[in-house]
Amino acid sequence: MATREQEKQTRKDNLKKLIGKYQAFSKKDELDESSEDTARSWINELLNIFGWDTMDPAQVHQGKKLSSREKKKLAEIDSGHNIPDYALMSGKKTLAFIDAKRIALDISADKDSAFQIRSYGWSKGLPCSFLTNFKEFAVYDCRFKPKRKDSADNARPFFWSLDQYLSNYDHLEDLLLCEKVQNGNLEFRFAKETRILRKSYRSSDFNWHAIYGTAIKIN
Repeated sequence: MATREQEKQTRKDNLKKLIGKYQAFSKKDELDESSEDTARSWINELLNIFGWDTMDPAQVHQGKKLSSREKKKLAEIDSGHNIPDYALMSGKKTLAFIDAKRIALDISADKDSAFQIRSYGWSKGLPCSFLTNFKEFAVYDCRFKPKRKDSADNARPFFWSLDQYLSNYDHLEDLLLCEKVQNGNLEFRFAKETRILRKSYRSSDFNWHAIYGTAIKIN
């Protein structure tokens, strides 16, 4: 029987293979970067690596509509979006949202996409949610009320491009591994009181890793 460390290494090796496959397709110009469906196919494979069954709505609910209460909260901040691309689930409980974007989109600077995913997570009262096109991966703290004027890096403690996934693998696994997420790890990671008193804050203004360092320590 494989040990936990061996299982972890297998996942990391599989991620390395997936990145290599993506890069090979990209080099051959065989990716439709304008299509969200293309991005979703890679995101599905990413989720599979971390133990999620994307065909099981009790684990990954695609196109899950928000409730009337959540839509009412979205209306407070003038957000008309109400169907996140993915909801990571534990049975009927929503743990985090993932919004998929086309590969061609520069997620690092797109404030509309950032506002959208933050709005979803905030309306549901989630600790965090994710924005990705597979080529880039952003983590947003959803405990703070989003504003349309906020920059893309507002409330974004982590952002990685494809070539940074392996060097940040421990963080990715801690955020995405099905077993950990279903056992409440996201709540644990974002539970530490940050004591930020500003009405709006940006990742450039603070050392996010220092602020979240204790809460995100790998177990």
